Amino acid sequence: MLYIYQVALAIDYLAKKNIAHRDLKPENVFMKNGICKLGDFGFASQKNMYNTTLGTYPYMAPEFFNSKSYSLSVDVWALGVMLHQIIFGELYFMGKS
Repeated sequence: MLYIYQVALAIDYLAKKNIAHRDLKPENVFMKNGICKLGDFGFASQKNMYNTTLGTYPYMAPEFFNSKSYSLSVDVWALGVMLHQIIFGELYFMGKS
């Protein structure tokens, strides 16, 4: 759980700078000597509201698909998906499309 906490701190730091990572997934969390760092900021952006569908599908929040705009909270959704994956060893949902 320490790793999730460290990623949550990174998301909080980004949110305070009004930045959404928009592609949080295990492959973008790097660990060395027990320290987690976020990487791959290719989709990151600094806005109040976003309207571009970006990211990796299993980790994308419903707002990406259900509305025309979304906020920084999409990173919190992705963190929750990663936590579920750590606890249960599987993604929360894998659809056919």
